Amino acid sequence: MNNLAVAVIPCSNCQDTIGQVISETKRHVDNVIVVDDGSSDDSAEISKKSGATLIKLEKNLGVGFALRAGFSYSISCGYSTVITLDADNAHNPENIPHLLDVHFSKGNLLTVGNRWGSNQNKYTPSSKVAANLFATELVNSVSFLGLPDVACGFRILEKPLISHFENSSDRFGFLYDMLLVASKLGRVGFADVEVRYDAEELLITKQTELLDFLEFINRWAMNQYTIQSINNLRSMVLNWTRFGVELKNGDVVFACPVQEYSGYIFQQQNPVFYNGKAIRFYP
Repeated sequence: MNNLAVAVIPCSNCQDTIGQVISETKRHVDNVIVVDDGSSDDSAEISKKSGATLIKLEKNLGVGFALRAGFSYSISCGYSTVITLDADNAHNPENIPHLLDVHFSKGNLLTVGNRWGSNQNKYTPSSKVAANLFATELVNSVSFLGLPDVACGFRILEKPLISHFENSSDRFGFLYDMLLVASKLGRVGFADVEVRYDAEELLITKQTELLDFLEFINRWAMNQYTIQSINNLRSMVLNWTRFGVELKNGDVVFACPVQEYSGYIFQQQNPVFYNGKAIRFYP
């Protein structure tokens, strides 16, 4: 156990899983803080009964806002190292010691879980893998960090980083803001982690999340080519257009709109059907 480490878990309507996540996480940290982001179910009550410190937001304000609220409280309590993980049981808290070992041995300011390394689960839905390829391609095109996974919420960060998030997104884009802010201040690294996804849930990237992500990319873009590519892609997303993105290695990821679920499903495209019209983010 690391007595200077605290876990912050943003939670929105996860009553079926939050209790188990708290119980397993408590074995590896000094305290668990759950930020209930306007849940309409019993997540808050279960969190308290499971022994977590609860911060309850009366309405849903977004994962970025919830995380920053948890970070501020953690620092006020004297913690210097913060671990974040999801409330839906996708992350395995048993990986916390490994994350901490890598984090401290490498001297990282921020360590991001890598879901696609040696621990990759064969049951991970292909749409999840493809969505991450898309996000990783764009983030690395503006950051040059070379991270294998940019969207994983299983992370470790240090106190000096937390005060630099004032202008970050309140929504999902905060996870990406965190990477770029940290890269300007210190070392950003990664460590392999396990993930568990429920295949009964249709894994869709919400249109609002996608637009928030593109806003982040545009904010950090450093050349006109990338900015124009983002503008083209943003127009397609706003108009519910199917689009493809060509990765640096020549592979293509396609996104198909599913308006009834307010989002997009990502899949890797077979080269046989590639028509040469995919957007590229590298000139």
